[in-house]
Amino acid sequence: MGLADDAIVADDAVLVPELLKGLPFKFYACSAIDALVHATESYVSPKSNPYTRLYCRAAIEIIIDVFQGIAANGPEYRFERLGDMLMASNYAGIAFGNTGVGAVHALSYPLGGSYHVPHGESVGMLLPYVMEHNLIACPSRFAELAEAMGVKKEGMTDIEAGHAAV
Repeated sequence: MGLADDAIVADDAVLVPELLKGLPFKFYACSAIDALVHATESYVSPKSNPYTRLYCRAAIEIIIDVFQGIAANGPEYRFERLGDMLMASNYAGIAFGNTGVGAVHALSYPLGGSYHVPHGESVGMLLPYVMEHNLIACPSRFAELAEAMGVKKEGMTDIEAGHAAV
């Protein structure tokens, strides 16, 4: 169960990438995965709109690019991209602040509350299953997500491209 009230939402945010330098890689990765899930859920939300999708797509593209850089160059690569990842997380936050999140987050809260599964891990584990389940509801949006994730969707149906995003 989560708490949501305007009284506990910040009026301003100060983004300081240097404050992330001491964060262990596992926490960094789990936080980045959470930001990716925020952007993904917001993108396919019934409340999404062209503006929120713009923020989501930018966040997804940056996060995927950073993860690809980490895969190619190792975990230390993240230090070169702290500002980018912080901005991507902020973009995702702006988007889901307007659209809300979906079943991935709804299902993850009890895992954290009851079994102490870290939030970034639980949403990361649940995302592909929820995406697979929701794909039929808005295949064109999932196809757009695939494109944002770098999938070459030429010649694919929206369902096929959506499956590639999953």
